[in-house]
Amino acid sequence: MTKTIRVENADNATFKVVVEVWDGGYPAGEPDTLVRTSTKEKPMTREKLIQFIKDAKVSRISEDHKKAIRMDLEDEVAPTMSKERAWNQVKHRFPEDEFTPRAIQDAKTYAEEYHGSAQHKSNYAAYHAD
Repeated sequence: MTKTIRVENADNATFKVVVEVWDGGYPAGEPDTLVRTSTKEKPMTREKLIQFIKDAKVSRISEDHKKAIRMDLEDEVAPTMSKERAWNQVKHRFPEDEFTPRAIQDAKTYAEEYHGSAQHKSNYAAYHAD
């Protein structure tokens, strides 16, 4: 998600800042969906504008999110357990009020693909070795 904005002479201008939050189409090939549009008509400090933009939902899972998924699964979910159990273990990291539906689906897909993989089996065994 792009979170950069530059407004020159915003205090004196008649321009309004319109912020649109889009969720990239999921699955691939589906159209993007407009999640939210907000107009900021009055001057606001740079800090308030940055906070407003940061408050938008996350639309893509990052490498840090993937690492957290892997760590949760390696710690808590045996590779022989169900994929549903794997997702239930990590979905608390992706609340609907912070992540778009696409990001949540991407996280679920990643968790299900990683669960039971050779890397998961190896790391799970190493983590639980005596």
